[in-house]
Amino acid sequence: AFSIPLVTHDGEPFPGRNLVLFLTFTTVIATLVIQGLTLPVLVRVLKLPGRDPQKETLIEAQAQSEASVAAEARLDELLADPHNSLPPPLADRLRSVLDRRRNAVWERLGTADPVTGESADDTYRRLSREMIEAEREVFVRLRDERRIDDEMMRTLLRRLDLEEAAAYRETDDS
Repeated sequence: AFSIPLVTHDGEPFPGRNLVLFLTFTTVIATLVIQGLTLPVLVRVLKLPGRDPQKETLIEAQAQSEASVAAEARLDELLADPHNSLPPPLADRLRSVLDRRRNAVWERLGTADPVTGESADDTYRRLSREMIEAEREVFVRLRDERRIDDEMMRTLLRRLDLEEAAAYRETDDS
């Protein structure tokens, strides 16, 4: 509305400019302020149900369990194929990733630790982040002492960053 010119080509005041500005201002105020103030009241009056995080987490846990079973069955199929030669420790690592994913959601349903207020999954992630930070500090110190070069430090830090990003992604998903 403020882009409406003050005067026309002829130098005359633009017709109805003040009315357009007034109507624009009124519309903005009505949509933002009035609706913003009345929406919470309307939600209470209509008694709309809120989200049930416990129920949502239960549904998520069931879905994750089902997906993990399918993924493990697929892994078994792939490992049965002679073209896929994977050492048993690496296959076990893949299975443990599935177990961790499956268990993490179920743990969020459990009760929080009475001392910390954290679930086991939250504590695991927090401790994991602190361990990664300790490793990061050592890599920087080793570089400062010239025991490793910059390129090696960047490679090591990149691996830590990927691990940390995966942990944050799981946290954001929960």
